[in-house]
Amino acid sequence: MQQPMNDLIWEEETVSPIHAGRRPAVPEGGVLEDLLPWQRFLLATLLLLDVTVVGFLFLVILGRFQLP
Repeated sequence: MQQPMNDLIWEEETVSPIHAGRRPAVPEGGVLEDLLPWQRFLLATLLLLDVTVVGFLFLVILGRFQLP
């Protein structure tokens, strides 16, 4: 016979031996800690270039639509 829904909701979580050694889905320290130093530098450089280009385009668009 099936268990009532309340028993299923409040049932304690158990870890099977199959999943015991796996890493959690979300890393505790964050994703950036897994990167090498040159990868962090490249990521920071790309982010800086992206912000610079998007900011420049934003300023160009604002300049085109300036009110007299």
